[in-house]
Amino acid sequence: MLRLVMGIIAFFFPPLASGFHLSGTLLIVILGIAVTLANSILYTLIFHRSRKKWLVKGLLFGLFLLIIYGTPLFLSNPDNELFGPQAPLGITLFSISFFIGSLTLAFLIEYMTDWFDQSRGRLKLAFISFVILSIPAIIILGSMYVEIFTEMLPKILNN
Repeated sequence: MLRLVMGIIAFFFPPLASGFHLSGTLLIVILGIAVTLANSILYTLIFHRSRKKWLVKGLLFGLFLLIIYGTPLFLSNPDNELFGPQAPLGITLFSISFFIGSLTLAFLIEYMTDWFDQSRGRLKLAFISFVILSIPAIIILGSMYVEIFTEMLPKILNN
C-alpha cells in the first residue's frame, strides 16, 4: 500500500520520483509485515472484548493509529518531504492508508476468529501462531514506541 501511495505521488509530481528499486520495495514489504504484527497486538489489546462490528472497530483503530503514529510522523517531517506541492496529496494518501490498513486488519481478524472457532485443530493452530508471532510483534511494538519518544518527538520539539 505504501508503494502505491508513493507511485501516486510520483505520478503527480515526477521531479520528486527517485525511481523503482527492488531493495526499497523489499524494505517496505518487510516493514509493512513488522508494523502489521505490532498493530495486531495493539488491535487485540484494544478491541478484544468489544461487541462493535468489524467496520466500526476498523475505523476507530484507523483513527487511533493516525493519531498515535501519523501525528508524530507528519510533524517530525522526515527529510523535509512533507513540504512543497506534494504535501497535501502525500499527507492525505498516507492518512487514508492508516484507515485502509485498519479496516483490512479488523476484517481479517474477525474472519480468522470465526474460522478458528470452528474446530479444536484450528484453535490449536491459532495458539501456536500466536506464540510464534507475538514475540517479534512485541519487540517491534516496543521499538516503534522507543523510536517515537527518542527520535520523532525531539525532532518535533526542535522544529
